[in-house]
Amino acid sequence: SSFHFRGYVLQHAYPRLDIHVSTGINHLLKSPFCVHPKTGLIAVPINPNQISNMDISKLPRIDTLLHEILKLDHNGETKEDQRNFEIKHCSLRPFVETFEEFVNNLICGNNSICNQ
Repeated sequence: SSFHFRGYVLQHAYPRLDIHVSTGINHLLKSPFCVHPKTGLIAVPINPNQISNMDISKLPRIDTLLHEILKLDHNGETKEDQRNFEIKHCSLRPFVETFEEFVNNLICGNNSICNQ
């Protein structure tokens, strides 16, 4: 039944939250793309199938992103276009694409309407 399945997921797959995660408003488990206050690293979603190919030293940092964005030539885009342009041309791009793919799969699932 659905009740038992949800119970199983909660018991075995839900992240374990310790006191620091539960009480701190800036902890990385709170949301994707937040910045760690001490390291400047950005919490990014990852594809579990690509973990073995990850290089932790190349994960995006807030200072690196700022430098990347400041170097871009924006050529008069609108605010919306500028935001998309910045994401497409910085080290955050593959992680945003991973997150978008994840969200689209959640929304669409096997729904053929989304595939049009």
